[in-house]
Amino acid sequence: MSARVLVCEDQPHVADILLAVLRTAGFEAESLARPAEVPEVLLRESVAVLLLSLSGCEPAATTELLAQLRGRPEPVLNQAAILVMSDQPLAADCGADASLQRPVEAQRLVDAVTEIAATGSLARELRRNTAR
Repeated sequence: MSARVLVCEDQPHVADILLAVLRTAGFEAESLARPAEVPEVLLRESVAVLLLSLSGCEPAATTELLAQLRGRPEPVLNQAAILVMSDQPLAADCGADASLQRPVEAQRLVDAVTEIAATGSLARELRRNTAR
């Protein structure tokens, strides 16, 4: 796997874990701590998956960020698929291509990123976050 993943996570220790999991699985991954940096990076670099994992944010803040990204006049997202990890369920129309509710096991995250990088969406069984 060599898909490029941009992780936006506001808690450094969580970002470190996500990066380690993704890199171990063979993804190119980098992280941003501030959501405001996302548009600039997406305009400058090719990214297959934008993983929003804003631990300290309410779902409404994540939805607002997605609306801002999708509403910009320049094509910020280009071909990037958006996967959101959230502590609470997000509305189906939140603007993400797919979402996972925490906690998420490492392999489930890798499977989700692999699938969304390839197809732009997640199969129903990956969207559910029930124990296996």
